[in-house]
Amino acid sequence: MDSVDNEYLNRLLHIIFEDKAFFTEYLAAPAAKGWHHNYMHGLIEHSVAVAALCEFCSTLYPVSYDLLISGALLHDVAKVWEYSGQGAF
Repeated sequence: MDSVDNEYLNRLLHIIFEDKAFFTEYLAAPAAKGWHHNYMHGLIEHSVAVAALCEFCSTLYPVSYDLLISGALLHDVAKVWEYSGQGAF
């Protein structure tokens, strides 16, 4: 997130991910129930993988790097509350 130069997006990412209670849940959360990264800690792996793909795509196409990375890191943040982490995924 420190590679995001836009001051507003950078600040937003820091506000969200520096919240210790949220980040603790985010690190433990699964990314899905049945397909990809459907295990505990899968959400962080999935988000980092999406960010890496976006970073690569930003070298190929005239897109906003800052928006891509911010979107990649934030696109599934609600899954912290969507999945309880109990039972099978």
